[in-house]
Amino acid sequence: MRSLSVYKRSFPNAFPPAKRKEDFPADEKGFLSVFAQEEKRHRKRKNLKYELSDYNLSPFVPLGVSNEFLEGKEGTIESRGGNLLVIKECHEYR
Repeated sequence: MRSLSVYKRSFPNAFPPAKRKEDFPADEKGFLSVFAQEEKRHRKRKNLKYELSDYNLSPFVPLGVSNEFLEGKEGTIESRGGNLLVIKECHEYR
């Protein structure tokens, strides 16, 4: 049985928009889902199975569901503001 870890990243609005970035190590495996919690936030996903850049993601659009880490590559999620909900598969139990 697998477990999931859920954490919320808060990216406060700023002028000019401050880029926020979350990196995942190259040895990361499994699935992750990313959801915007506010309307139209600029996002970028890099080195994941389904990449996305320069897109205004809405909380009502499922483009962040069930993405996968690429083996041997550091995954990245970037935002220019707003809140993101990241759900990541865990392979370890505590």
